[in-house]
Amino acid sequence: MLVTRPITITKIGIDIPLNTDQKKTKKYYETVPVSSLFSRENDQPNLPVTLEDGEKLTLQLSDVVNSFLMKGNMNVRIRIIDAEGNIYSKFEKRHYNPKLGEYLEIKK
Repeated sequence: MLVTRPITITKIGIDIPLNTDQKKTKKYYETVPVSSLFSRENDQPNLPVTLEDGEKLTLQLSDVVNSFLMKGNMNVRIRIIDAEGNIYSKFEKRHYNPKLGEYLEIKK
């Protein structure tokens, strides 16, 4: 029998690449301040938030973060931290197309 349990997300972090290395042999990143991550237009859930098995959470990112995502082909580092201190940083790059009603893979 598969036992599932809820997960409590306490923090979300995004690092965006900087173009400081002209040779592009090494990538440098800057952490987006938490106050600039999410859109202020819509009601955003406050962290921490607990998700049960099968539940999902949609957060609208700020226009500034969205512009960096689109310019850089989603080339950012994302960290999700749960209440137990676990850090999740491996994610699949996908973009939701509301017109088609499906997720599209982003090519590297």
